[in-house]
Amino acid sequence: MKRFKEFSKKEFCIFLKTVILFVILSAAIVAFSFAEEVSSLKQEEENLWQKAVRHNNLGNTYDEKGDFEKAIAEYKKAIEINPKLVMAYSNLGNVYYKKGVFDKALELFKKAIEINPKIAYCHSNLGNVYYQKGNYAAAIREYKIALSLDPELAYVYNNLGDTYLRKGLADLAIKNFKKAIALEPNFIVAHFNLAEAYRTKKQFKLAKREYQKILKIKPLPDTYRKKASELLKELKHKAFR
Repeated sequence: MKRFKEFSKKEFCIFLKTVILFVILSAAIVAFSFAEEVSSLKQEEENLWQKAVRHNNLGNTYDEKGDFEKAIAEYKKAIEINPKLVMAYSNLGNVYYKKGVFDKALELFKKAIEINPKIAYCHSNLGNVYYQKGNYAAAIREYKIALSLDPELAYVYNNLGDTYLRKGLADLAIKNFKKAIALEPNFIVAHFNLAEAYRTKKQFKLAKREYQKILKIKPLPDTYRKKASELLKELKHKAFR
C-alpha cells in the first residue's frame, strides 16, 4: 500500500509559501480583470455622455437660429441617450417656453429639478413659467430658491421684483430691482422696472432719475433711448411732486 511522503518542516514551509503566492497572484488577476471591466464601463458611460452633450449643443445651435423644431428633435435625442442630462431637459423646456407651450415647459423644468434640485437656473426657469401662468406665489417661491442657490443672479432679482410689482407690492419690487442694478449697474430693463415701481408710488423724481441713468448707459440701443426719452417727457410736469 502506497503512503504519502511526509514533508520535512523546511519542505512544508516552501509548500505553504507557494500556495500563498498562488492565491495572491490569482486574486491580483481577478482584481485586474474587474478593474478592466469597470474602466470599460466608465469609458462607455463617458462616450454616451459626450454623445448626448453633442446633441444638446446642436440643439442650442438650432435654437439660436430660431429653428425650434430641429432644436426640439436634438434635445430629445440627448435625453434618449442620457435620461439624466439636466441641461437637455432645461433647454428643451426653454424652447417650449418660447413657443408659448407653458404646460410642457413646466413639466420639463420640474423634471430637471427632480434630477438635480441644486441648479439655480432651473428654478428660475420654472418661476418664469409660473409667472406666465399667473401663479405669482409659485413664481416668487422658485425665484427665491434660485437666489438661495446663487445670490449673484441679477436677472432673477429683476424677475422677482417684477412679480412683486404685479402683485402690487411696490416696496418689495423696488428692493429687488435695486439688488439687480447693484449686481449689474447697466441692467437697462431693471432700471426701467425700478422707474415704473417709483411711478406706482408716485415718486416721480426718483423715476425721472432712473430714466436719466438709462440715457447715460453706453452703448444704448435706439429703442431703449427712445422709450426712456418719451417716458422722461411724460414726467416733466410731475417731476416736482
